[in-house]
Amino acid sequence: MNPRRVHTLYLKHRPDVDLVKCEWIHLLSSGSIDRDLLRKMLSTIGVTEVVIHVRRKIGDCLPIEPAITFIGENIGKGQMLVSDRAFTNFVVVAHNGVAATWPQCLTRGRIDLLSSAPDISTTLPKWR
Repeated sequence: MNPRRVHTLYLKHRPDVDLVKCEWIHLLSSGSIDRDLLRKMLSTIGVTEVVIHVRRKIGDCLPIEPAITFIGENIGKGQMLVSDRAFTNFVVVAHNGVAATWPQCLTRGRIDLLSSAPDISTTLPKWR
């Protein structure tokens, strides 16, 4: 999926996230992204492929492992919104490397208890 398509979908389906209510968690440790923590946060979305919007010319639809690399490479280039194709569950990654799940707003303690494997029993909805 090209960045233009991701941006169009983002503009059409983006939610109003109350950023103040989010539980922000630092993803960067010792100068690099905490891949395991990000993997667990992405597992809250519940799919094996996520849509990532950074800004108009940066975005993609990727499986979880390449998505982690993509997110790490683009931290600081814009506020990222990572979601399923239905735009129902999200991980928001801010410019400064903190992230939050939404609408669940999980704390670091709850995220640490999660398995990092996404639930593959969920089905991906068709594009509208």
